[in-house]
Amino acid sequence: MKTTITTVTASAPALKTNREVGSLIDNAKSKYDYWNENSRETSRMDLYHVLVACYELYTMVKRFRLYPDLAMELQNRNLTCRSGTSLPTRVVRLVFSKDDRGLARYAAVLKIAEQQAVKSEEFILWVIKNGGLDAVRKTFAKDKAKPTHSNTDLYAAALDHLNAAISVATVPNKLLGNISFEPSDGFVVSIARVSSNGDYEIVGATSQSSIVRNAMTDWGRFIINTDKTETVKSKTAKNTQMLGKRLVELEAGKAA
Repeated sequence: MKTTITTVTASAPALKTNREVGSLIDNAKSKYDYWNENSRETSRMDLYHVLVACYELYTMVKRFRLYPDLAMELQNRNLTCRSGTSLPTRVVRLVFSKDDRGLARYAAVLKIAEQQAVKSEEFILWVIKNGGLDAVRKTFAKDKAKPTHSNTDLYAAALDHLNAAISVATVPNKLLGNISFEPSDGFVVSIARVSSNGDYEIVGATSQSSIVRNAMTDWGRFIINTDKTETVKSKTAKNTQMLGKRLVELEAGKAA
């Protein structure tokens, strides 16, 4: 049997609204439409203006953890991304829609600009000074060493990500008969056993601060190293649905 470790948390309210995300998307798409229809083959500068709009959207979504809002916009526009797709790629996919030419290149430049703390108003000048989009990728790809992060940084990354995460499952309190502790900081670490039919069977849980902090630190390292922007993969979602069905069956059995 496989064993998984999960961290449970409640969602935190976003600091910005979906309307603001939609406004930035509309602005970026209008710039894209102008470039695509009028100057695609002649104006590199118009493309840079599109990427500035993408960069503003990308940094706002990341800063305010508006991942669910971005996912909703993708769905509303009938655009799909794989579960492991990075945030910059999701943003350019949203703006460039089904135009696949150059998406990986544009997403890479957005990511590098953010790593280099480039301000949106300085983005175009930064690209030009570094010799263009391809030159930016080559210049900053030379340093492959991963930055080191303190445990405090890793914990903060996990906290930001999990506070914005969509809940993958909810286990009613009255079904947690073997758990007697009260979480001290809003998080617990639980160990779930995956049964042969795909159910998640919670077989252990603790709110002990050292264990929770270690789990959060490991999760933060995972988030930073993979640029993880989505909390639910398709397989997890499927298993979660099966877990929910099983919980309903258990509840019905108790009531009978």
